[in-house]
Amino acid sequence: MKLNWGKGIIVVYTVFMIIVLGTVAFTTTVDVDLVADDYYEQEIKYQNEIDKKDRTNKLTEQVEIILEKENLKISYPKIFANRVSGKINFYRPSDEKLDLILDIKTDTTGLQYVPIEKLTKGLWKIKVDWSHSNEQYLNEKIIVIN
Repeated sequence: MKLNWGKGIIVVYTVFMIIVLGTVAFTTTVDVDLVADDYYEQEIKYQNEIDKKDRTNKLTEQVEIILEKENLKISYPKIFANRVSGKINFYRPSDEKLDLILDIKTDTTGLQYVPIEKLTKGLWKIKVDWSHSNEQYLNEKIIVIN
């Protein structure tokens, strides 16, 4: 069978159209979500987070988030001991249904333990939004639970 220029051009255009239509069909079935439903409102409030981070960076002792065998250990600065309050946000980038928010509840030594069994395996972004004496602070860390 001999292929001439006319038939070749028709084959190329046909294959091209199949690829384009297949790509369009695939991309319309993919679910595209914003990182958060209130993304734009969060962007406006971001300056507040920058101020909290700056205040946190000026501290001589930082919050430590340590992944242990069975727990996630969060250690607050000793100068504040157990007089901190706030929230711990566990953000799962791949699935917002797994996000978790916990209250800060330290023991007498300024430590808080979060059982790893509450968190599924994978990547987590942890935001510790805490305050002491009307001063607000913010620590962030990314961990991977295996």
